[in-house]
Amino acid sequence: MERHDDAARRFARGFDDFLDDAGSPFAASALCDRDPAETNRRIVEAMDAVLIDFFARAQAGETLPIDPQFLRWIHERLFSTTFPDGAGTFRAGHDEKGPLESEFSVRINGTPKTLHGTTIRRLHDELERCFRRYHQHVAAEERDGSSTRRVAEITAETYARLLKIHPFLDGNLRACWCLMQAIVLNHGFQPIGFDDLGRHEDAIGRALQPGGRRYSREPLISLIGEQLGLLG
Repeated sequence: MERHDDAARRFARGFDDFLDDAGSPFAASALCDRDPAETNRRIVEAMDAVLIDFFARAQAGETLPIDPQFLRWIHERLFSTTFPDGAGTFRAGHDEKGPLESEFSVRINGTPKTLHGTTIRRLHDELERCFRRYHQHVAAEERDGSSTRRVAEITAETYARLLKIHPFLDGNLRACWCLMQAIVLNHGFQPIGFDDLGRHEDAIGRALQPGGRRYSREPLISLIGEQLGLLG
């Protein structure tokens, strides 16, 4: 297995140019008066540390917990020094019309598309349902046998479902990306490092619009599968 610190840095470096939009909740934080690149540098360092921790635990034979509490822990680790008010905190609150939704944007073939996350009222139920489904898949693997393709399918489904739920006010992509690494490690693979973030973004966009003309998880499954060693 690749040295855990090298793999962690390779993984985190993919976000070197991934800066929060100036209008995002994180960018509006009172602590975000520093240069955006400096803020991102601190977050990337935190991502390094999280992956190194994952590697150490996996090498010690520990199965990393895949559940809402672990996702919150990841988010807190990533953002506690840059955006402490929102670090590790699921979205909460209501407006005059009812439960708040989280609006976010994805790009499909370079075109921005606005999507909405799960409403506050359904957020915790949807999270529990997502993780319950993940563990059902794992139990089926243990019963029926696994394959690289199956691991890619399970990983892609869980990653896309969590991004669609959008449990945090901001920082969802990076937190869910880190959780994806825990899933991959639990299955005995090395962390996934996508060199082409544009292809990743398009795959995510297509996986997050059920019912849309171009909806498909296959591009995301293929992208993850390639990183796991699956050809084609």
